[in-house]
Amino acid sequence: MRQSSATFGLGSGGLVVIGSGAILVGATTLLLLLISFEIMLLAALALLRNTSKSERALEALSEMFLWALGGSALLIMGFVMYSGGGLWYAGSGQFALYAAEGASYLLLMGFGVKIPLWPFISWLLKAHVEASTEFSILLSGFLVKFGIWGLVRVGELGDFAGWAQVVTCVALIGILEAVARIGAQVDLKRIVALTTVVEANWMALCLVSGVAALETVGYWLLFMHCLTTTSEFYLVEALYRRYGTRNILCMGGLGHTHPTLWRLSIGVVLVTIGFPGSSLFAAKMVFLTSMAGVSLTLFVVLGFFFLVVLPLVFMRIWVPIWFGQGHRAGGGDLTLHEALAIGIPLLGSLLLGFGPVGLGAIRWD
Repeated sequence: MRQSSATFGLGSGGLVVIGSGAILVGATTLLLLLISFEIMLLAALALLRNTSKSERALEALSEMFLWALGGSALLIMGFVMYSGGGLWYAGSGQFALYAAEGASYLLLMGFGVKIPLWPFISWLLKAHVEASTEFSILLSGFLVKFGIWGLVRVGELGDFAGWAQVVTCVALIGILEAVARIGAQVDLKRIVALTTVVEANWMALCLVSGVAALETVGYWLLFMHCLTTTSEFYLVEALYRRYGTRNILCMGGLGHTHPTLWRLSIGVVLVTIGFPGSSLFAAKMVFLTSMAGVSLTLFVVLGFFFLVVLPLVFMRIWVPIWFGQGHRAGGGDLTLHEALAIGIPLLGSLLLGFGPVGLGAIRWD
């Protein structure tokens, strides 16, 4: 049985991640942006190595390293082609135009691997399942966001034509495929990881759209998901400590044995699916309202998946855990530390429902 993860401090690796992220956000050239992003990923890999507690965790580290290496190769090739085509130094001519187009797709694929966007998601799912809870929070709550920010900044600094259409298509496939896969999972942490895939693709779609309302939703999601993913992963950790497994088929009767954990889990799930009154609900409404003005087909498809399929899938997963007859949880109810770890980001997520992309952003008249 895999051991429960122990809390670890950020240490020097965490400081490198934070410092590199600050440089990435303020980068004004492609070169500085790419270097800062690579340093951040190397520090993250070191953190994963230091917190790995099993053979499978080391396998996940190896897979993450190989994917990161492949993404880095694509980014470097794109950067070299971009500068070699003369565009970095204000060159011109047909070769420069071809170089710019080729570089744009290499850079797009490179960041697609790093975020990851569809179809490069296998390493993220494996890393989440095998890594410690704290590393999963760092990966989902911060590194993925910096990857999306890097993608947007590369598009701005390089001024690549056609990116929005490609990213939109890829992100749509990623959202629909991840939602379709959630219902077939039995590992609760893998389910949370797939929700990160959904929201990462959703953020990317919004931020490259060129539509002001959608960009607002994208930036709001970048911040809000840091809170929701924290409460989700700590909830999974709390359940693991009591059931000794993350298999949802081996969980049941939580509402009868652990009332505090049960109540908080209901709050986490309702926020995750975008229950009316939460920030995610408001974000979905603003997003779908904007999509209705762009494409009626996309409005119908995404509305069905976000408002019908995803909530039903989550209820199908969680109702048996709350009220089912599976294995009963052992141990006591939530400790104060666990309650705060889950409850504080959950409260923040609820309060964000009254922010810029909150209840005030929706016209009810």
